[in-house]
Amino acid sequence: MTTEEKRKIETLTIKVDGKLIPAKPGQTVIQAAQDAGIYIPYLCYHPGMDPYGACRMCVVETEVNGRKMIQASCTTPVSNEMIVSSDSTDIRDLRKGIMDLLMSEHPHGCLTCHRIELCGPQDVCQRHVSVTDRCTTCPKNERCELKDTIRDTEMDLTTPLTYNRRQLPIHTDDPFYDRDYNLCIVCVRCVRVCDEIRFDNAITLKSRSGVAIVGTSQGTSLLESGCEFCGACIDVCPTGALVERNYKWEKAAKKTKSICSNCPVGCQLIMESNEQEKSIRMIGDYSGQSNAGQTCFRGKFGNDYVNFRNIKDPKIKQGTSQNSSNWEEVNFLISKKISDFNPSEIAILNSPRSTNEDYFVSQKFARLVLKTNNVDSTNKDQILNYFSKSLKYPGGTGTILDLENADNVIIISGNPTEQQNVLSVFAKKAARNGSNIIVIDPRETEMTRYSNKWIKNTPNSQSNLISAISKSVFDQRIEDQVFIKDHGEGLDDFKTSLWDFDLEKIKSEFGIDANLVTELAKTISSGSTSFILGVDGLNDFQSSELVKSVINLATITGNLFKKGSGVFPLYKGANIQGSLDLGHSPNLLPGFRNLENKKDVDFLNKYWDSDLSTEKGMNYEEIIQGIKDKKIKSLFVMNDAFAEDLMNKDVLDAISQLEFLVVGTSKKNSLSDLADVVIPISNFTEREGTMTNLERRVQLSPKAHNSKKDYKSVWEFYSNLAQTIGFDDFNYESAEAVFDEIKEIIKEYEKIDYKTLNDGGEKWELLKKKVSLLPVKFLSKDQLNNDRNGLLFLHGRVLSQTNQEVEIIKGNQKNIISKENIIKMHPNDVKNLNLKEGDLINIVNGSSFSIEGKLKLEQELEGTIRYTSLFGEIMTNYSESREDWAPTIPDLEFKTVSVKKINRS
Repeated sequence: MTTEEKRKIETLTIKVDGKLIPAKPGQTVIQAAQDAGIYIPYLCYHPGMDPYGACRMCVVETEVNGRKMIQASCTTPVSNEMIVSSDSTDIRDLRKGIMDLLMSEHPHGCLTCHRIELCGPQDVCQRHVSVTDRCTTCPKNERCELKDTIRDTEMDLTTPLTYNRRQLPIHTDDPFYDRDYNLCIVCVRCVRVCDEIRFDNAITLKSRSGVAIVGTSQGTSLLESGCEFCGACIDVCPTGALVERNYKWEKAAKKTKSICSNCPVGCQLIMESNEQEKSIRMIGDYSGQSNAGQTCFRGKFGNDYVNFRNIKDPKIKQGTSQNSSNWEEVNFLISKKISDFNPSEIAILNSPRSTNEDYFVSQKFARLVLKTNNVDSTNKDQILNYFSKSLKYPGGTGTILDLENADNVIIISGNPTEQQNVLSVFAKKAARNGSNIIVIDPRETEMTRYSNKWIKNTPNSQSNLISAISKSVFDQRIEDQVFIKDHGEGLDDFKTSLWDFDLEKIKSEFGIDANLVTELAKTISSGSTSFILGVDGLNDFQSSELVKSVINLATITGNLFKKGSGVFPLYKGANIQGSLDLGHSPNLLPGFRNLENKKDVDFLNKYWDSDLSTEKGMNYEEIIQGIKDKKIKSLFVMNDAFAEDLMNKDVLDAISQLEFLVVGTSKKNSLSDLADVVIPISNFTEREGTMTNLERRVQLSPKAHNSKKDYKSVWEFYSNLAQTIGFDDFNYESAEAVFDEIKEIIKEYEKIDYKTLNDGGEKWELLKKKVSLLPVKFLSKDQLNNDRNGLLFLHGRVLSQTNQEVEIIKGNQKNIISKENIIKMHPNDVKNLNLKEGDLINIVNGSSFSIEGKLKLEQELEGTIRYTSLFGEIMTNYSESREDWAPTIPDLEFKTVSVKKINRS
């Protein structure tokens, strides 16, 4: 077959309303029409979901080989030379009849009124007193797809059918959004997106007196039905049936593409703003290359804090009070104060919400102006630093949207459904596609419900299991020899280190069956495998060993770079990747240059005409300890979403003793209260800049709001301060100007075009470097227990528990989950504590942690206590908050606990 013949097969031609348009095999009529800019009305159809054909509003007349049919264009596939009529009199009359049926159960007084073109969007009709259901009382007034469809259909002023109001209760007692099914047209978009895209099935079709309506799949509340509050159902609802509670009645004055700064997935969102420059809604952008239109509870509902900033002017502490000042006075004071300290006594910290430009100028200021390498992010995650030891880069190798194509997905020591939510959506999609989902984690998380295999390993022994799988790969001679030869180095030393991982030894010490290890080795080697890798509950040494072992396994099986494969690092901060790319690190210079490498230092000295200090810097935890030890005397902390442990009392007590503290934030907090100088920093809606996500995708987040106040981005603050001190090399006019310098210094960024980054972004390439197959160490039980004195508490959390009774109670007119806590223990531990199954017990860790529940025996994981809570239990706490709650979602911690029996008469 010639290339021309193939091209003709790949492109069909159909005629729609007399116009010839191209179409692709497999497309439906409505998809081909939309691609050609031809509008066919629809209500149940939605891009990204399977055709459903429920509403029939998209009916067209088709003619193929002389045969004419009336068909739904959303379910009818195109065929070559098909003739389609979408706007004939018969078709329009048919649509009107269908719309009459829909309107018979939907308020429509305004929708068919003859004054519809004369009324303003907020006008309340005084003429027709019989009209009680008005569009102006609907939260989706002027953004309603049903209204637009009725206008296009040119409905008559009256309908022959009697309006039947359903008289259903309006649900306003669940978190974040309201449900008014009186406005529902049963298009089933919400049910389908929850099933087809999110795989939660939290809402479903139900029957009420023989009539189909939408409702919760379990119980009466979203809290118990398995809702993850992602908001996907709201975004696809064509009417006012599902709407966000905050700013429910607000109309969007403008829309801006934005990048979510609440986690490292880097979802592209559409931010809707009102006329007062307030962010009123976040909607997933279907053109986003990291999220494909999806959001999570953080991205959808966790950005309201930007509307409640209370740091509006620079402030200087005078005595015990902080008084408003101006930028000139602040810069003069800081420039004078920092001259009092030695370079080793000053440190700079930036929160993970900082942009790449913020990070770059901050570290440049630290190294050129302050002459210190005490610079880091306020995030303790070290996982990317461990990556750099093997990959030569601190970064992952996978592509998020490609995850659904993996044959196998292995999730290790992480909880992505909560911490990196949208990443887990594509792992769930892989499960729906038939992929093997393997979870290696002793905790019960949401992804364990989608797994083919859930390996409840001895806590902290994950690296032993992974290295044992690597040994089995070699024993079975199923390694990818070509990939190892082309991309690996250090094979001999690595293979020698695997001798310690005898399968019988693994079985006797950790209870992992040798046959399971052999089977996993075959599975991982036989197809494309993606590794979603976290280090929850592990110390630095254990984390380093786990990262090494996973990258080793991915390398020897050829699963680092091919389609459907890769290693995805799970960390919490939104732009931790960018902080390391840009050298905002004590040991890394921009472009992954090493502070200990003379050639790397010389390059930057020449570029900046500087003399960089090569004295070892402190990382975040060392800086905090340095403050406590009074080695750090001055500290700069910038941007919102500081680490929670930075707000701990003992840390704040130490920080209060600093000689000079500068804090930049948009919202007043415990740290800013201690500051000698407070800087009003722009939040993500008030500044422009780039961020790099966990797949190394650089994306532009443009400025959405123009502030009346003179807030500064972090890079602007340090740039102006440096110029005040006399450093002219900081004269940047814009974020783009900073990015231009970044491109000149960092090879990985040099091909990236700043001007195109607002439309899906661009991944920086992994330059060709050999992957180090590093020797691994067998961790004995003594090395895993960390001198633990007590039982290890393993906290799990899932969306729903169908096998446990859940009660919904009202608290302050809001739904709250009430259920009996089930706490699981091994029979030997129960016996040692003189307990028995069914006892009421209290598990305690100090004075801050306590859970009561009923004891249940389980023949697994001796030395641990296992408890699984519901995600809905924590959501109620955040639904009414105006604070910056997104970074504060409690982790599933590993704690050493004691157990007490509760005696109740």
